[in-house]
Amino acid sequence: MAVLSGTLGFGGGAGLVVAGAHRRLADIVEEFEAKAAALEPRLDEPGVAKQLLTEARDALGRAIAVVEELLAELDRHATAVETRPPPAATHTAGWPGAGSGGLSGGGSGGSGRGFPGGFSGGERSGGGPSAAPAAFTAAETPMDTPEAASFGEGVAIRLPDGTVVMAPNAVAASAVRHALTQLGVPYQWGGTTPGQGLDCSGLTQWAYHQAGLDLPRLAQEQDIGRAVAPGSLMPGDLAVWDGHVAMIVGDGTMIEAGDPVKLSPIRTANAGQGFQGFWRPTA
Repeated sequence: MAVLSGTLGFGGGAGLVVAGAHRRLADIVEEFEAKAAALEPRLDEPGVAKQLLTEARDALGRAIAVVEELLAELDRHATAVETRPPPAATHTAGWPGAGSGGLSGGGSGGSGRGFPGGFSGGERSGGGPSAAPAAFTAAETPMDTPEAASFGEGVAIRLPDGTVVMAPNAVAASAVRHALTQLGVPYQWGGTTPGQGLDCSGLTQWAYHQAGLDLPRLAQEQDIGRAVAPGSLMPGDLAVWDGHVAMIVGDGTMIEAGDPVKLSPIRTANAGQGFQGFWRPTA
């Protein structure tokens, strides 16, 4: 990833994207190495070698998902660079709006070990950026967001169009109401700062945390609780892909950290990613 970052030559927003991917990959590698070290002394025992292989495949799958997300974000960045008008001639400062809020990248930082060549992805070009695209940059100052209470109380949720829907319990309802407060907040890859910059799993993790339930950081790990059939969806349920997650808000709609956080029709397809199903974290 260090080689990838240097090859791209990006700074500012794209640099944050690469750095976030580097941290997430470091966490995955460190976690696998710890599990492998624990299993190695027992490799002669029945089933242990198979368990190690399963752990390796899981780590590789998670790493591939991170790289695929990274490449998709860099493609978006390159497109933004190609279509952006030239900067004003008097602009000499650093990247505007670069922000510093909320980048967690899905982990605590990891060990910074090197990575196998297969993890490095591929080059993306598009020229040297002169300003950070909004898709990669948190707002310089937090947005004014509404209070969660403005979207109902108890298990009742009042959607922005005035429709009232019922959640299965108060925790799910609170999570949906908090998520709705973030409508319009800019997308930031690895972002976890409400009102300033969020990615998909940052939005759902924060909303459920406000409701009193902690979710894993990575999107593909938020398939917790109970699987739910498409015909039984309720507000607060999560739609989980290999590299994306969205929250059902009711009335055939879900909220997700697009660019920006927005409401979308419920779907099961997302840029070719594997769909892990609908899940009810509170079950």
